[in-house]
Amino acid sequence: MDNTQYIFDEAIGEKNIFLIDEDGTKYPSISLSDAIEKAKAKKKNIVLVVTSKEGKNAICRIVEKQKFLFEIKKKEKEKQKNMNAVQKLKEICIRPKIGEADLLRYIKNTNTWIDNNNQVKIKIDAKNDIAEISRNQIKEISRKLDRDEFNKKRLEILNNNSHLIDDVVTKLYNRIVENLAKNVKIVQPLKRVNNTTFIIMVSPCAKK
Repeated sequence: MDNTQYIFDEAIGEKNIFLIDEDGTKYPSISLSDAIEKAKAKKKNIVLVVTSKEGKNAICRIVEKQKFLFEIKKKEKEKQKNMNAVQKLKEICIRPKIGEADLLRYIKNTNTWIDNNNQVKIKIDAKNDIAEISRNQIKEISRKLDRDEFNKKRLEILNNNSHLIDDVVTKLYNRIVENLAKNVKIVQPLKRVNNTTFIIMVSPCAKK
């Protein structure tokens, strides 16, 4: 509950209330004015806990207002922390040269997962795109090597040419960011994991 939703002292507006003192003493029917005086004598306040209904008095407590509001705020932060702790991690994997329609579909899924309080890892796999850049070199070695040697040499060529893909990956990252919903927070901007793989981590914005 937001701190502004708590009602104190005269603003409670009841004639008689059920008062619970700090030590647990209960006053099933005490006038609001007497309850306020009792609280003031201790330099404290009356807070409404349960509104009156069906002939029953509203339930109020004697509290130290600032300490009470601080504790409420602390509990709300802890609640939000616990909610974040149980977030599920979703993952998508895309290529830098993905088509616009496919990209928007992935981003729509990401926004939906975020709305459902999940965290999302966006993985960009640039291996095949680097392979296109390095096609001529790979064709040349394929004529000379057996399968195992070819795969080893191919990986070496891909790694050596990984810098060629940085520009297209950065452009893809910018396209992703532009289409994310406002409630999406980027907790890990574009990060290179290895020569051909990049990740982005997003999660729901913390609620105020």
